[in-house]
Amino acid sequence: MASAISSLMSSAFGTSRVGTGGRGRRRHQHVPSSPASAHDLLRRNLLLYGLGGLVLPFLGIKAIDLVVSMVPGLG
Repeated sequence: MASAISSLMSSAFGTSRVGTGGRGRRRHQHVPSSPASAHDLLRRNLLLYGLGGLVLPFLGIKAIDLVVSMVPGLG
């Protein structure tokens, strides 16, 4: 019984090496990257996530407020 469950799990997750002909294994692909200094990475991440995380919600809330204020009976 345990071997049947093991066999089912192996085939479900593609980990079986018997009879797969190499199809059960996934090949890892290289993601191209370029070297950057810590300063450049920090500046980029703060600009992207820091300002985006602080400014964008306020702009979104203001936009929702303007839309709601234009709906008759709600504003």
